[in-house]
Amino acid sequence: MQRFLDKYRRESIDQLDETIELEVNENHVGLDVYNILKRLDTFDQLVLMLRYWKSLDYNEIGEVLKCSRSQASIYVNDALQRCHEVAKQDASLE
Repeated sequence: MQRFLDKYRRESIDQLDETIELEVNENHVGLDVYNILKRLDTFDQLVLMLRYWKSLDYNEIGEVLKCSRSQASIYVNDALQRCHEVAKQDASLE
């Protein structure tokens, strides 16, 4: 189980990097999002990628992560909160 998640995370993050790099070249806002995501831990990157790049619903995310729908929702919301915190830190530096 852990090996599966580790492999899925590595592949997902590699794919996320490729996707974002393409978008960054076309969109300056993408660069800001990319820089914020890179500052999050791997698990946060994974759950955000599943939700927003793969467009999985919370039930599907729960299946991937082997957790309940409500726990998947908590993971996504917590990752979004950390994303906002990083963005606020960046904004305060300007």
